[in-house]
Amino acid sequence: MLEQGRCEIVVLSLGARGALLVTVDGSERFAALPVEARSTVGAGDSMLAGIVLGLRRGLPLRDAVRFGMAAGAALLGSGTQLYRRSDVERLCAGREFLGDVVR
Repeated sequence: MLEQGRCEIVVLSLGARGALLVTVDGSERFAALPVEARSTVGAGDSMLAGIVLGLRRGLPLRDAVRFGMAAGAALLGSGTQLYRRSDVERLCAGREFLGDVVR
C-alpha cells in the first residue's frame, strides 16, 4: 500500500505484542502496555480513535500512536464499562514508550 502510494502511514495493532508503525521511512514497533485484559472488544477502535485524536491535537505521529495505544489499553481493563480520559492519562503518565526501529 505504501509502495503503491495508496497511503502514507500504516499502524497495525499487534494485540499483546504492541503495535507496528510503518511509513515510507521505515517501521517501528511499540511494546504493549502492561494491563490485564478483561475484554478486547473495541480495543482496536479505541486505539484508532486515540491516534486520530492525538494527531488532531497536534501530537507528532509517534506520540499519537503511543496515545492511541494507551486508549486501547484503557479499554482492555474496563470490561463492559466505558473508560475515562483519566484512565488513558494514567497509562501515559511517567512512562517512556520506546519503540524498536525495524527499518
